[in-house]
Amino acid sequence: MIRLLTTGVTVAVLLGAVALADPVNKEHPIYFPTKVGDKWVKRYERTVDGRKTIEKSTYFVSSVKDQNGAKEVIVSSIESVEGKTKEVPVGTFLVSDKGVFFTQVSVEVSLTC
Repeated sequence: MIRLLTTGVTVAVLLGAVALADPVNKEHPIYFPTKVGDKWVKRYERTVDGRKTIEKSTYFVSSVKDQNGAKEVIVSSIESVEGKTKEVPVGTFLVSDKGVFFTQVSVEVSLTC
């Protein structure tokens, strides 16, 4: 259940991501991060067993490849559990003047390192 919730939140965060980035098409700009290192932090509240918690997730562009006039963007997050951190790929997007499209979404986002 936690993986499903985490994946749903991740997808919502990534779809809502707005960052200052170079648009692929200057005439019809799409504002989705397209530079390696671009990052954003999502802060959200959730209630577990009647207890409210505030959580933060940091997402960043870990890879960008040009692909037939579009950019293939891999977004990752940093997970930190008990002092250990690791980079976890979250999803792959195709960014072009036609829009932003998911090409692969990681459903294996876990809460452990």
